[in-house]
Amino acid sequence: MPLIIRKSVESAEDLWVCGNMKTFLIFIVIFGELLGWSNAQTAVDNFSRQFLGTPLFAESNIANAEVSPQQDSKVEPLQTFSLGQIFKDPQKSPNSQNPQISAISAILLDINSGKILFEQNADEVRPIASIVKIITALVVLDNVKKDQTLVISGIGLSVAEAGSNIWFETGEELKVLDVVKAMLIASGNDAAYELANFYGGGDVARFVEMMNQKVADLGFKSMRFSDPAGIESGDIASARDLANLGRILLRKPELADFVSKPQSEIVSVDGQNRHELKTTNELLKDSSMHIFGIKTGTTDEAGQCLLAAAERDGHKLISVVLNSPDRFSETRTIINWGFDNFIWP
Repeated sequence: MPLIIRKSVESAEDLWVCGNMKTFLIFIVIFGELLGWSNAQTAVDNFSRQFLGTPLFAESNIANAEVSPQQDSKVEPLQTFSLGQIFKDPQKSPNSQNPQISAISAILLDINSGKILFEQNADEVRPIASIVKIITALVVLDNVKKDQTLVISGIGLSVAEAGSNIWFETGEELKVLDVVKAMLIASGNDAAYELANFYGGGDVARFVEMMNQKVADLGFKSMRFSDPAGIESGDIASARDLANLGRILLRKPELADFVSKPQSEIVSVDGQNRHELKTTNELLKDSSMHIFGIKTGTTDEAGQCLLAAAERDGHKLISVVLNSPDRFSETRTIINWGFDNFIWP
């Protein structure tokens, strides 16, 4: 997780005050991370924005700071401080052999330090199917108002009849975040289109533009989208970018909670309609794996895809497999390999 620290100050006194304040806030976040406070960064950002005039953390520069060796010109005035400098990198055990998997692209990284533990064609840009819904959720989260609701228009089922759907009834009113929950847990294509239609002002294409702008702002060079559900051929990304996207999602408490649930239920505002949600991520049902997310994806073109997160003994890993013959088995393989073959200081 990079901290983006502004360099500009008005005076030597400002430098001393801001420097000490920033150091104090940085350690709050570090201890928050160690104690599992998922909203520590958000709280510190809000405080920093109010009293220092700028957030300490610049989410818009995460991808550039962690992935791209060349910083974009618009982030040159920023100094990047990575938690990898404080969280010691896990070290590979001597004589350890890389796992053998058949996925076209794959990656495994340590969440805290950002260290890559394993990669296989990680920069190859490939179709990612329903993993696209993570970006749909992030755009909605940027725009949703407290307790906001939407009325189902019916566009979801008219466009996305195939694949996974929630089967909302036209005219029912639901909380926006419940629709997001349905999209992330049960991978509802109709949920994705209803959200896009609502926040696109009745224009799904406009919402897709918002999605592409979002990933551009985040600095993800490989990502391009043509629809909000991942059912079209123009939805692409690299495994490396998806792993870092997963890190971003897990810092959003609402979304992190949704993707960790094997099942849930949502109810319309009037209480007349109930929708049971069952995860498409089978690993969430395997207690031995300690999986806490994140998103599946499958189309004929993309093959079986999975972005996953797991924890063991306080250490957290993110994995990605794209176009795998068995995404759940191969994810088990690389995650277990990572925990078994690396030592954390």
